[in-house]
Amino acid sequence: MIISLLTNLLSLQKTLSKSVLWQARSQILLWYASLMLIFTGIAIPIVYQLVFHQVNIRVKEDLKKEVENFEEFLVEHSNDLQNDPNSTQLETILDKFLSQSNPEDDNYLITIVNNRFYRSVPGFLPKEIQKESALMKTWTEFNNLSITQPKQLNSYLDYFQYSLKPIIINDKIAGVFIAVHYNVGEREEAFEILLIFIQVLFVGLIFAIILAWVASGRILKPLKSLTKVANEIGQFDLNQRLALEGSGEIYDLINTFNKMLNRLENAFESQRHFLNDICHELRTPITIIQGHLELMGDDPQEQEETITLVLDEIERMNRLVNDLVLLAKSERPDFLQKEVINIPAFTEEIYHKAMGLGSRQWLLENKATAKIIGDRQRLTQALMNLAQNAVQHTKENGTIIIGSHQDRNDIQIWIKDNGNGIEDEDKEYLFERFFQGNSEDKMEGSGLGLSIVKAIVEAHQGSIECVSQVDQGSKFTIFLPTNDRPDIDY
Repeated sequence: MIISLLTNLLSLQKTLSKSVLWQARSQILLWYASLMLIFTGIAIPIVYQLVFHQVNIRVKEDLKKEVENFEEFLVEHSNDLQNDPNSTQLETILDKFLSQSNPEDDNYLITIVNNRFYRSVPGFLPKEIQKESALMKTWTEFNNLSITQPKQLNSYLDYFQYSLKPIIINDKIAGVFIAVHYNVGEREEAFEILLIFIQVLFVGLIFAIILAWVASGRILKPLKSLTKVANEIGQFDLNQRLALEGSGEIYDLINTFNKMLNRLENAFESQRHFLNDICHELRTPITIIQGHLELMGDDPQEQEETITLVLDEIERMNRLVNDLVLLAKSERPDFLQKEVINIPAFTEEIYHKAMGLGSRQWLLENKATAKIIGDRQRLTQALMNLAQNAVQHTKENGTIIIGSHQDRNDIQIWIKDNGNGIEDEDKEYLFERFFQGNSEDKMEGSGLGLSIVKAIVEAHQGSIECVSQVDQGSKFTIFLPTNDRPDIDY
């Protein structure tokens, strides 16, 4: 029956595999039902064996007790059995024992004297152990003197269990006492118990399958919501989110999905702003070039001035494109060409290079004694951008300080000036692309300088911080992680 049910389930599985109903919920239910049926198929024969094993143990104990009672009775009358060649005294003792015996249900006490059936309790015996039966013939012909202890055997019909005790007088077998149990009643009771167990098991299995169907629906409900939201999301509609709380793999998946949507929305928003900004930045020089070319006359001097202006605007567009290419490359894994950088020598190198940017009071404040792994050229580009900004926002003979310091977890390199500082409302957007602020002294440029600095620093797994006050100056600090390299001598 179990094999037939499993076969039907597998057939149903193959049929559903191509249908609309073959979803995760159906798969979970079919696997659950299959495993439960396999468990049931294994449990039934195990329970069957356990039940009959317990019955056999109880029967053997009952038979052993009957034989022990008989042995005790024989010991009490052992003197009466000596020198009794006609077995008259033995029959009297057996009659006395059987008359006071009250065996359990389906137990029979049989006595044999001089190789013939003598008497039994109860008097009526089942057909298989009556006087003419083959088993009774075996008992009446028993003459093995070596057996002095009860012998428990299963008959060839497997309906009986018995314990046999030979009665020995003057070194001869004068008789045999046999305690027999008829197993049919226990078998029927065991089958009834097994049948009830099977019925309860299958009723429980049906309820378990129903509960599994309901539970799987509740568990997989977030996935349906996830599918619905995913189908509703479009290129310009990324604000859909799943508001579910909980724990487990499904909720982890939903949280990951929401985070992915956040990243996609931020990426699309950034791309949209980026395209708008670049269109605005490129439109201005193109408009200037187009306007001057359209108005250019035949005057050689006017043509020379127009050509100079056009070349200047083209150069500005070229710088803008190069900066944008650099920002695009910063997201690639091959953006950095790493090497060992000696921070004291690197700090001093930046200091000497920056001195050529303008006539300022340049100071070297501190040099960290450490080495890191990084891209020397990219870091030089980032720090020179910061130094150029410091020059642009300080007056003649203003002070610019360069230094580095080793902390417990990172290396800090800073450029500090005493210039005009940064307005509070500008600090939030300081590192955004094309942002130039609202200060009166802002210089001509694309507004990509600080964005490039941030991209280079983040490519090194570092960060950048700006502390600034209006009319007090600004301090830009780059934080770079230290490298745990055993081959670097610190």
